[in-house]
Amino acid sequence: MILAGIAIGALLVLRPWADDGPPPEPPAAAPDLRGAPLDLRAAPWALQEGGSPALDTAPPTQSLVFPPGVGYAPALRLIVQSARQDGRVPAAATPAGPLPPEVVIVRPASPREGLRVSLLAPFGWTPDTRLIRPASLRLPAAVSLRGATARLRGLAVPGSPLPRGVAVDVPRLEPCQIAVGTPDDRPACP
Repeated sequence: MILAGIAIGALLVLRPWADDGPPPEPPAAAPDLRGAPLDLRAAPWALQEGGSPALDTAPPTQSLVFPPGVGYAPALRLIVQSARQDGRVPAAATPAGPLPPEVVIVRPASPREGLRVSLLAPFGWTPDTRLIRPASLRLPAAVSLRGATARLRGLAVPGSPLPRGVAVDVPRLEPCQIAVGTPDDRPACP
């Protein structure tokens, strides 16, 4: 009796497509960076427990658009800070669709536009192996051993902000990783 009810229910649900071929594919939904589908703490650049993932096999990942005037260095710091704390999109940024895998940043073409940063590989990728680079942090140069130890302990605390004086390194990107205005306006990658 229960199986017959399930079968009839399935037929009623599938019936509208029976004469027209298979059911239509649902539209692909972009992950909500502020919710559960994508957590910055699990982004390919942030979670590299088994080593750096390959650019070509990592799943498409959203990008972030920062307000006009926010440069690459402050954007990276905001991304790392958010990934360290709660994994949510930085309040200053707006989620946008994925960039082509090779594009790390899209520089604004005018002062009214903001910088767009890939969350797939915000720190770039290695040209020879095409592996996604993780974040690189730097302690202050003139810090005592005690101060360095305290900062390293602070870095080890999950959910904590970056310790005072810890800098986020800004990588040197290859020209093909940088677009201007649109993701397509860049040199081809070798």
